[in-house]
Amino acid sequence: MNQEECLICGAPLEYHEQDTLMECAICHKKENSKTRCVNGHYVCSECHSAGMDTIVALVSEDLEYFRKHAMAPSHRDKKTPEPDADPATQGETPAEA
Repeated sequence: MNQEECLICGAPLEYHEQDTLMECAICHKKENSKTRCVNGHYVCSECHSAGMDTIVALVSEDLEYFRKHAMAPSHRDKKTPEPDADPATQGETPAEA
């Protein structure tokens, strides 16, 4: 990746004539800048200096959070028999049994 590519998506950078308030795609700090990628990603100077190490660390944290919260085991979706239930009649209503 050369220095004229977005750290987030690799797209080319665009340069504006006037400063615009932008939010860093990595740390979410807001500051004025004239540069962002054609897809709208802005990376502040501090995060840009830290480079890919920062991005990899943040993505790793996000993935770990996602694994813990969004990808919880699907055991809740499985029917488990009541402790005294007859496995042969599991899923049947009392009238069907």
